[in-house]
Formats: sequence, C-alpha cells, structure tokens
Amino acid sequence: MKVFRNRTSLTYILKLLPFIILIPSISFAAAFVRVNQVGYPANGSKRAYLMASGVETGARFAVKNSGGTTLFSGPIGANLGSWSTSYPDVYALDFSTVTAAGTYTITVSGPIAASSPTFEIDSAANVYSNPLATFRRKNAVSEAALVTCGRNGVVFAVQFRPAQFDHA
Repeated sequence: MKVFRNRTSLTYILKLLPFIILIPSISFAAAFVRVNQVGYPANGSKRAYLMASGVETGARFAVKNSGGTTLFSGPIGANLGSWSTSYPDVYALDFSTVTAAGTYTITVSGPIAASSPTFEIDSAANVYSNPLATFRRKNAVSEAALVTCGRNGVVFAVQFRPAQFDHA
C-alpha cells in the first residue's frame, strides 16, 4: 500500500508538521477594563478593574476625556488575583483624583493593551437619579426589552426575536 504518491507530498506534510503541532499551544492575550457604566460620583472614590489573560508588569493607564485629552495617568495597581482561568490577573485602577464632570474612557498600555467603554463622572444626584435610563442609553435597550425578576426587582436586558407565524 502506497501512502504518499510522491516525495513532494511527504516533504510538504513534514514542513507543515511543526506548525500543526504548535497551533494548539498558541494562546491569544486579551485584556479588558471594567468600569461602572452607570457612572461615578465626582466626589467619591473611582476604581476600575483591568482583567488580563497574562501578567501586566509595568503597565500604565490613562483616563481620557471625550476630546481625547489625558486628565490622569499612573501605574496599574497590584495584582489582586484571579477572576477566572481565562483572566488570572486582575488589577485595580484608581482614578479618584479625577473630579470634573464629563464622559471618559480608560486606556491601558503595557504587555496587553486594553480600553474601557465610556463612563460618566458627575454629581451623585445625576449619576444615581436614573441608572436604568443610563443603562438603556449606553446599551440601546428599549423599555420593552427590560425585564425585572425576583423580589428585589433585579433588571435584566433581554433580546427578543420576532415570533414565527408561518408554521408550514
């Protein structure tokens, strides 16, 4: 029984073999910045979290306003431990010194770059007066898609699909 038709086929397979063996061991680094999407009170503490798939030694973060101007920057905090097996390294990002009202993002530069969704800093009254409206605005969720559950009135966003009327 002849497995390979010629030496060219065998040579081609032998050249690809190291890549086929290495592909499963390649992992892709990922990092995310988690912020309070409702917002932060201007005079309160402000902390976000960098969730990374690898160690972020030497990483720095910057808080930028909606115009892209950096208002605060500094080193990331100490490694707080694991969130999950996918994100074994979690770091605190403290930016409590930023007190000006506005819309912001956080960017991380380091071994694994990351950025946050936008968030707001404002007076506590404005931040907490209608967090549900803030959630809907940021996530483009209509009132019909919000569902409350349980005695505590926990709100969930639900994606509705059109009903199928043709059962043929």
